[in-house]
Amino acid sequence: MDWFKILNEIKKATQLKSVDLANMTGSTKSYLSHIENGKSKNPKMEFIQALIKELNVNPYWLFLGNGPVIKAPDEQDMGISKVQAQNALESLKQATKVLETYLQHQ
Repeated sequence: MDWFKILNEIKKATQLKSVDLANMTGSTKSYLSHIENGKSKNPKMEFIQALIKELNVNPYWLFLGNGPVIKAPDEQDMGISKVQAQNALESLKQATKVLETYLQHQ
């Protein structure tokens, strides 16, 4: 992987400067520079995870070169799993029924 090209594409897509990219990924400008110039051949997993989580970098693009650099809003992680979201929705439906029943008897 050519991290110089990858990071340039990310900066271009997010309109971030290197210092901003470093801050948002919990890195230093120096670390980012080492990745860009090839002194660090393999970035730390925490850095890669931060690119995906904090900047919404599309992991398919990052690892396979497929799709847009940045995930579309409907593809972005909401911080919960699909099962958790379905359970929350079911709880809301049940709560709505309880409230509707309560209001009907008032």
